[in-house]
Amino acid sequence: GLEATISAAPEFFRLVPKLQAKQNNETKIECPICFEEKEDVQQIPHWKSHGDVSEHKMCSECAKRYQKKICPFCQEVSLKEDILACIEDFVQQVKSRSSNGDPNELAALLERWQFFEMEYGDNPKVIYRVAMLVLRDPEFKNMLKSGVRSKMPWMR
Repeated sequence: GLEATISAAPEFFRLVPKLQAKQNNETKIECPICFEEKEDVQQIPHWKSHGDVSEHKMCSECAKRYQKKICPFCQEVSLKEDILACIEDFVQQVKSRSSNGDPNELAALLERWQFFEMEYGDNPKVIYRVAMLVLRDPEFKNMLKSGVRSKMPWMR
């Protein structure tokens, strides 16, 4: 009993520094993008996730280099706030530019939408979801109805 415990004590104290080092490293997580142990590895925010995305992570350095707004693992939209702000701005731009009736200004807006489609061209679900958000926006919906009823030139 006691003799075995005393004889095992030196072995225990020899392992203590290794155990402490292991506990200190537990705050570091391997980034699945660069495969380096980092302290700032975080889960990628998803707009609408399908399934378990808890392992969809990257470190801040990889996040800075990765400029797309989609998760590199599942291709789902990752920066909802940016896209929602873009939708709101798009609706406001249509509102202000349609009141002038200048077809060139409205063509520039359509070009902006085309750039969005090109950016997310490999993920049609994202394009569809954003288009539906634009069409469901109450202000945009009213502008469309009014434009159709009044046969506004910008509705060509």
